[in-house]
Amino acid sequence: MEKLVVGDHRFLRNDYPCKITVGQLTFSSVEHAFQAVKLLDPDLQQKIADTSSVADAISIGRDRNNEIWDDWDRGRSLRVMEYLVRQKFFTDENLIEQLVETGDKSIEMQRPGDSYWGIGNDGNGENHLGHILMHIRDELQMLRGWKPPEKKEPEPGDWLRDLHYEDGELNDDVFNLLVELYEKCKEIPESADNLAVSYLRVDGIIPDIRELVEKIDEQHDDAEDSEDEDDDEDDSTWSLEDDERDF
Repeated sequence: MEKLVVGDHRFLRNDYPCKITVGQLTFSSVEHAFQAVKLLDPDLQQKIADTSSVADAISIGRDRNNEIWDDWDRGRSLRVMEYLVRQKFFTDENLIEQLVETGDKSIEMQRPGDSYWGIGNDGNGENHLGHILMHIRDELQMLRGWKPPEKKEPEPGDWLRDLHYEDGELNDDVFNLLVELYEKCKEIPESADNLAVSYLRVDGIIPDIRELVEKIDEQHDDAEDSEDEDDDEDDSTWSLEDDERDF
């Protein structure tokens, strides 16, 4: 399954700027609110609400001299986090759309040493933040009637599309010939695999492909030389020998 890393997508992060309200206080992000809610001192909570700095909010919230809830590490922090993250996404249409469109991708928090909110150093952490985000996404997708896009069945020859160059009129000719080659191979019984290459060579398809590919290679090399002599050689050159081995 395809994965999304929280740190790679700004809108998934807890320090993403947004208005979060808890009681009479409004905070600048989920992280601000999270650090404030753990504290028992109303003055410190107000201090976090008054700052726009995430670093300052974290510094106050993690100061061991500040009193926190007795059960903060026994489930309360998890319930608070889900409440705050849900508020963040349910109150912002833009964030709703972005989260819904992540589809069914797995969301992971990857922060070194964090095996509670993230997956930890070994990838086996509890990943609670990732699960919260995916759970809220499921709720929003259900409310929006979101359905995963239908998977398109591959058309004959689709796998050949990355074998031809993207510039020049000869590209379509090469692709069409490769598709024709593919179609003709499909017509040959599996038991006759060893005869496929000779059959196609007699039919004239392979020589035509070789000639067109050589022309495109020559044009491509000339274009590269004129632009930058240090450019790497194009890696999309089609190898006839490779196709022959496939048969």
